[in-house]
Amino acid sequence: GRLGVRWRATEQTMVYASVSRGFKAGLVEVNANPLIAPFTLKPEIPTSYEIGTKLSLMDDRLAVDANIFHNTVKDYHTQTSVFAGTQLVSISTNIPELVSKGLEVDVIGRLTDSISINAGYMYNDIPYPAGFFGDDGGTLAGEQVLSAPKHKLAVSGEFERSFGAGHKGYFNMN
Repeated sequence: GRLGVRWRATEQTMVYASVSRGFKAGLVEVNANPLIAPFTLKPEIPTSYEIGTKLSLMDDRLAVDANIFHNTVKDYHTQTSVFAGTQLVSISTNIPELVSKGLEVDVIGRLTDSISINAGYMYNDIPYPAGFFGDDGGTLAGEQVLSAPKHKLAVSGEFERSFGAGHKGYFNMN
């Protein structure tokens, strides 16, 4: 579920806050390798908090969206590696609690009726908690979670052109 409030401070400024809670089912998995016992993944329960603003500037030619967030995931589904005999095997597991916090900023600009440029930045601090170990047995506590960059920047541009009778062509670069 999700609960949110928003306030339109002016025609060009909206401020909002939301809280949401989700659910991802658990599972029982039997590994094909007989040396690894079956295991159970608990259900994953994410809870997210977000506060932000949306601004429309320069006669709607420039939009700025910004927010801060804090997400907690109970029993996060992930994988770890274990040795089964002499073979390194990946198995699914739960991280008891994973916390992500950060901010996002997006800027969308229409330079002309045909040219638009968009840019976005995200800072996402999501470290492994104490007690989680890597494939080599070393602790990952405090390290950024794999496949979750701490900094992310995206830039794109688009050129759009009408070709009569409701047809449009465009070129986009990211």
